[in-house]
Parts: sequence; C-alpha cells; structure tokens
Amino acid sequence: MILHALLLGAAFAARAKMLVVLENDRMKEQYSSVLNQLNGKFETHYKLADDADLHLVKYGKNIYQNAVIMAPSTEQFGGDVTTKTFVEFTQNGGNLMVFASSNIGDAIRELGAEFGIEYDETGTKVMSHMNYDYERDQLQHDHSRFSLKASDSFLGGSEPIVGPPGYASLLIDNAVAMKIDKKNTLAFPIVKCNSYCYSWFPNEPISEYPMAVGRDISLLAGIQLRNNARIVFASSLSMFSNKLIRQKFVTYWDNNKNEHARYQNSVSKLAMHVFAWGSNNSGTFRISGFQHKLLDKENSRNDFYYINEEIEVVAFVEEYVDDNWEPTSLTFPQLWLDFHRLDPFIRIPFANEGGGKFRATFKVPDTYGVFNFIIWQTKLGHTYIEHKQQITVRPLRHDMYERFIASAYPYYFSSFSMMLGVTLMSFAILYHRDVSPAKKNN
Repeated sequence: MILHALLLGAAFAARAKMLVVLENDRMKEQYSSVLNQLNGKFETHYKLADDADLHLVKYGKNIYQNAVIMAPSTEQFGGDVTTKTFVEFTQNGGNLMVFASSNIGDAIRELGAEFGIEYDETGTKVMSHMNYDYERDQLQHDHSRFSLKASDSFLGGSEPIVGPPGYASLLIDNAVAMKIDKKNTLAFPIVKCNSYCYSWFPNEPISEYPMAVGRDISLLAGIQLRNNARIVFASSLSMFSNKLIRQKFVTYWDNNKNEHARYQNSVSKLAMHVFAWGSNNSGTFRISGFQHKLLDKENSRNDFYYINEEIEVVAFVEEYVDDNWEPTSLTFPQLWLDFHRLDPFIRIPFANEGGGKFRATFKVPDTYGVFNFIIWQTKLGHTYIEHKQQITVRPLRHDMYERFIASAYPYYFSSFSMMLGVTLMSFAILYHRDVSPAKKNN
C-alpha cells in the first residue's frame, strides 16, 4: 500500500503544471468537457484573470509549463502579469493557449499584438450566410453560428496539430476575426474561414470594407518558437463550450438541394488534438542518440577524419507518445544531415531503417578544417530538430599519398624531358668543336 502511494505520488509529481486563467468561476461548469481532459493530463491550477495572486514567472523561471487563458473580455490581468510577462513565459519554453470572443478586451488584444495576431473591433463577429446553424438562427438572426467543412478549412500537412483525417464539419460560434501579421514567419493558420465569411457588427449595415473577409479570416492560429514553445490563438471561446462540443450535428440550409441538411460536428475532436499539440504532447520529437564512424570495418576511428574518407552517420529519433518516449515509425518525415563549415559542404537525407534508426553515408570533402555534423528537420506541426557535433578534418599525412599521382604525370614528363634535354645538350657541348679558319684555308 505504501509502495503504491509512493508510485502514485511520483507519477503526479512528474505531471506538467498548467495554469488555467478564467474570467469567472462559472466557466468551470460551462467548459467542463475540455477542462476535465486537462485535469486528467496535467496538474491544473485555476486562477481568475483579475486575481491579485496571479503569477507566471518567478525569479526569471516559469512556475508552470503551460498556460491557458480563457478570459476573452479581460481588460487587465491581476498580479504582476502583463503582456510582456507572457512573452518572457514563452521565451523560457512555456506553452500558451489564448481564447478570444466577439467581446474581446484590451488585455487579449494587446497579447495577440505581441505575437503578430491582429483582432477585429470589439463587438464584431465572424458571420456567414452559407451553412449557418438554422435552428439557432431562428432565435438570433445574426448568422454568427455556422459550420465549416473540414476540407475547406484545415491547413494542409498539419496532421500532428489536428489529428488524422475524418472531420466532417466544425461548428463556429461568436468568433472575432483574426489576421496573422505577414512579418511573423513563425505563425500559421490552423483553421481558416471559407470564401463566404465576413466580419462585421451583427444586424448592422456594412458601411465600409471589413477588416477581413473570406479566407483572410483565421479562426485558429498556431505559433512555434525557435525554442519549440508553442502558442495557440483561438478566435472563439464558446466554440469549445459544453453546449457546442456535445452538439453532435449541425442543421443548415442546403441551397443546392433546397432543403435542410445535417453535418456531424467535429469540434470535440479538434479540441482534443489542438490542446495536445499546444501543450507539446503531440508532434514532439527528439534526437536520443547519435553516432559516426569510418565505413572501413578494420578502423573504428571517429575522433577525427582525413579528407576523402567514407563516413557513416547513425541517428536515433524518439517521439513523445502517451507520456512516454518511443522510437519513431517508418512514416516519420525526412530527416536531413549537413556537414557544415560556415556553409554546408554536404547536405543529404537520412534513410529511415525503422525503429527510430536513421542512417546516412557520405565522402568527406577534399577540404580540411573544423566541421559540424548538423542533424535537422523543420516540418509544420513538428518540433524543430537540430543536433550539432563538432569534428576535425585533417589533410593527408606525407606517407598517405599514392606513390604516383595520376594528376602529376605532366610534371613527371616535364622533369624527365628536362633531364633528357640537359644530357643531349651536354653531349653536344662536350663533343662538338668548331674548325679553325687556318685549317680551313689549308
């Protein structure tokens, strides 16, 4: 019994800490479906946005590994938390998830601006006159709850973020339009609107061009920093509420068939995968081992190499799955190897041999100096992989060159031709004598 308690305590102590910032206490019940999943995965701590005891960073170190901000209308955070605090939190490696809504406050707006996310004005909503929730719109004629087909919304190649295919439709509600600053090259859209969406004040005539329309509107955006800290911005908090997650179908008017139609709601699946990716529990990889040696089986030297030698490089990659590190599968994307000295002299892909083992062979360039082995991969949704190891490349010793170098044959020929020329000239000088004029007259 004591051993069981100790093991349980050790397992709990190993769980990552997550801070959930709420706007009010009622939100624990309104969003219990999502929060219960987080409670089972993390050591969650709940704070109100205006709590005087709200802290993220202490003495330059993060108190929590993850932070979820579910307070869209907050004007100012409590304690010592400001927008700069969140920047420091992510620079220290913390993961951040921020949820907004149409009644967005200045605190969330300024937080988004720090990471290159621009929100539309407070009170505006993303609306669509196509595929809107017909049953709900009978009561509120603003078309602000609508569905999106997954094929029109998801960013290609983002399976680590949104999970495997199989989405039918996403139910969007009370969302504020987001735009990603083009200067932020680390940010990318996860879910975008279709061409029928626009952002404006509900039930008001449009007097000017909206801030964003169509596919320029991002509903879910992701950022992965160079230190692999992840940030997720969601334009709709109510999209993840119990009411919408538990709604299995969406009813809308199909203009093509001129009748009501129903789509399955896939918000629950999206929430599960996005929270997993945003907390670094999905698409997380690491280099667990690295070896290099000569291809020559009789010589296992690997502390330095000579020019033009054949080298074999082996790397082992692991993936974080269900709280454990496991070898990657054969479906792992391309892994690259650079042999680098100021610039890459060689860049080749690894061959995936299965079981997390990757192998590559190459010939050392005919240039000596201090080089680096660099193993790297940059793929959307995956952690940035970069592993460096320094190695020295030496020129050949004086006794390692060939006896006769093929490229030196012209010099050999010129040397022997010169020797032959000197011999002939010497013979001519020694044995040739001019006849004197007197002897010529006689």
